[in-house]
Amino acid sequence: KPDFDDSQWETVTVPHDWAIAGPFDENIDAQVTTVVEDGEKKPAMRTGRTGALPHIGVGWYRRKIDIPESWKGDNISVEFDGAMSHAKVYMNGQFAGEWPYGYASFSIDVTPFVKFGEENVLAVRLENLPESSRWYPGAGLYREVRLVRKPPVHIVYNGVSITTPDIAEGKGTVVVNTTVTNTSNKKSTRKLDTLIISVNNYTTINEPDFFDLAGQANQAFTIEPGEIKTITQTFTIKNPKLWSPKTPNLYFVSSNID
Repeated sequence: KPDFDDSQWETVTVPHDWAIAGPFDENIDAQVTTVVEDGEKKPAMRTGRTGALPHIGVGWYRRKIDIPESWKGDNISVEFDGAMSHAKVYMNGQFAGEWPYGYASFSIDVTPFVKFGEENVLAVRLENLPESSRWYPGAGLYREVRLVRKPPVHIVYNGVSITTPDIAEGKGTVVVNTTVTNTSNKKSTRKLDTLIISVNNYTTINEPDFFDLAGQANQAFTIEPGEIKTITQTFTIKNPKLWSPKTPNLYFVSSNID
């Protein structure tokens, strides 16, 4: 509920793991079992499989967010790099989506539930079930969380895939598939600009002077309202810098919709 009184809740910073506050208790993960692989004949008490930390149970997170009126018409989503586990996401008291698996990132579209120009309340419910892990799994929003604003025509979450079907010393073929969508009610003609960027020195990848443009493609496309489509672009890279443990050369793909 947006008006729920959370004034007595603990204030935390994400990433956050609520189980590490303890207390440690070996009874949490105690199990009487026979380890046949060790040649045991009788069952014995085993503890420590999940670190004796209290990760089992339900945890809630809440955050108030001001979203400006100028964002109206854009797509608003929340990206979670890791939430353990059985995540249920609510925006302004409305159920926006869920993701049960705790070891993968995911994105939830909250656009239909946003109050533009007003204060919004994002709430996330997480639950770790008993005997759901053979090791300590974590508990809570244990990775970064982002509020993401995109225009109506945009690249979907994890919408860029890259393959190298042919690669050799002299040249390489790179295929980039980019999946885009149109969340507006109007047909739109746009252009996808894709760059392949080579890093000259992998130890200084944060320095722009060490980047070289290895490939570029511009492709116009038309997309209908509500449509999701994949655009394929193929590049030929001359004399690609191949990767090895001793020379871990890197290439990046940058995608932009104009």
